[in-house]
Amino acid sequence: MSESVDWFNPTDDQLRSWASDRNAESTEDWDVVLAHDPRPVYLELASDPACPNRSFFVRVLYIAAEPHLGGLAVKPTPGVEELVSVAARHEEPITARWALRVANRVAWTHSMLDIRALWHWGFVAWEKAEGHLSWIHHEVTWPLDEAMNLVSAAGVDLVEGRLDQARHRLERASEIESARPHALFVLAALEESIGNEVEAEGLIADVLRMHPQGRLEAAAQLHQSRLHLAARRPNALQELEQARERLRREGVDFLNMQRARDLWRMNGGQD
Repeated sequence: MSESVDWFNPTDDQLRSWASDRNAESTEDWDVVLAHDPRPVYLELASDPACPNRSFFVRVLYIAAEPHLGGLAVKPTPGVEELVSVAARHEEPITARWALRVANRVAWTHSMLDIRALWHWGFVAWEKAEGHLSWIHHEVTWPLDEAMNLVSAAGVDLVEGRLDQARHRLERASEIESARPHALFVLAALEESIGNEVEAEGLIADVLRMHPQGRLEAAAQLHQSRLHLAARRPNALQELEQARERLRREGVDFLNMQRARDLWRMNGGQD
């Protein structure tokens, strides 16, 4: 049994005690709370294969690095930068991959998927899908089930260039009804990334046929806002934000707004 934990300002010893307890419970969003204060103990616990709650601290590391994905001018906060420097020299592959991904974070801003969603869940889902991390019983995660975790893992494969592996995961996930719309949307992004725009449009049409009313209207709004973006209309970014929010209410949130802004500026648009 772990000792009592100060959820908002735990000591390193409290964190070690909690991490060693296979039956440990946590408060909601505790991973986000901890991520605001990057510490060496997170790296210690995330690097320990014997730690029962190791995957929790791997996720804390990724969340801690998440705000530093904005672009070339953004550097990790000192706490994250120090951990990256240490982890980059690790022989332990999971934390070494974390350090490499943070170091290469600029590349993620060019993804057509929502990089923050992938950064928050996708990497940990990928490590689990590869068998490098185990599930822990108290995790409250999004995506909710194995099929949706395959979708998240496939998003990582897609951005890191493992297209065959991404396609395999997505095809498996699309066989599960609850995950099929999300899997097909990411598969559409994959097809778009290799120039198969007709195939991508067909996959999106398949998703819309599954949920014809709400998603059809939301996707139509998104498509219209993208056309306005391409035409450099003054309010296109606001329209795109509104379309994204509508899609989110329909359960789909894969649009990368940072990428949209980059495209807007590249085409001469003004925020």
